[in-house]
Amino acid sequence: MDPQNTPVQDPTAPVVPTTPVVEPTAPVTTPEPETTDTTVVPGPVPVAEVPTEQPVTETPAV
Repeated sequence: MDPQNTPVQDPTAPVVPTTPVVEPTAPVTTPEPETTDTTVVPGPVPVAEVPTEQPVTETPAV
């Protein structure tokens, strides 16, 4: 009878698949941070325009 009890634990094995389900949830949070990075990118973009003013410094050099 004891051996039969072992097969009964098999149904508990399906419970393990529920753990992988938690992993998909983690990836979902990853996309969110990416959206935040997109907001940070726009900030630096204006900074890139500042270098364009560097040529202006050449004018005084003349």
